[in-house]
Amino acid sequence: TGCPNLEELELICCFVNIIKFSSTKLQRLTVTTTDDRSISCLGFEDMVIDMLKLVSLDIKEVPDRNLYFVDVSSLETASVCIDESSFASSQVDCNVLSALSNVTSLRSLSLTVRHNPDKSIAW
Repeated sequence: TGCPNLEELELICCFVNIIKFSSTKLQRLTVTTTDDRSISCLGFEDMVIDMLKLVSLDIKEVPDRNLYFVDVSSLETASVCIDESSFASSQVDCNVLSALSNVTSLRSLSLTVRHNPDKSIAW
């Protein structure tokens, strides 16, 4: 729905309240969120990316979303930045590394997830 022929989408400094990105035509996706955590912290939900034709992906710090990929088998280049605010807990089913197995150019993969005693997250 909306823009069925869209091939490139950039959501820059946006409040991302999307549970699933799905498209049969989108080839390039860029997502960054607003720096204002007061409006982005609404509780954890999955953020699913299911895009068969996606060839380029750039995700920067999307807090409070459990990032999960369904079909990104055409992905060639990726840049993914996730940290301890990207997942609800260590029990989250995270498939970021396995989903990027077909990527031929990984510009950066920042997995800066650390144990934080205040949040009870052990990675």
